[in-house]
Amino acid sequence: MTKQKSKPTTTGQLKLRVGTLTHSYAIETEEYIDVVDLKDAREKWREHKEQQDYNRYTLGGDVFDGDEVVAVFSPNGRCFKPSDKGNEYYKRLPSSELIDID
Repeated sequence: MTKQKSKPTTTGQLKLRVGTLTHSYAIETEEYIDVVDLKDAREKWREHKEQQDYNRYTLGGDVFDGDEVVAVFSPNGRCFKPSDKGNEYYKRLPSSELIDID
């Protein structure tokens, strides 16, 4: 599993963003993991979440192609298309439209 700390820039290579928050909800860690496809991203997202304390301080689940978000995983592993809205933690929040990856 290849990890890097910088934001992805190359289109055509999917990256899953994972990270953690501090107890005061500041971003503590943030990494981008190479993934083959959305199924691979879901598996790696679940692995990351299992290492966290009840998902309380878990960050990420968004999948990038270059610097564009192409999918966002929920804590339970469902995959959504990105919306046009973001916040201080996410470039694009999930929309209500599911992506079927099974």
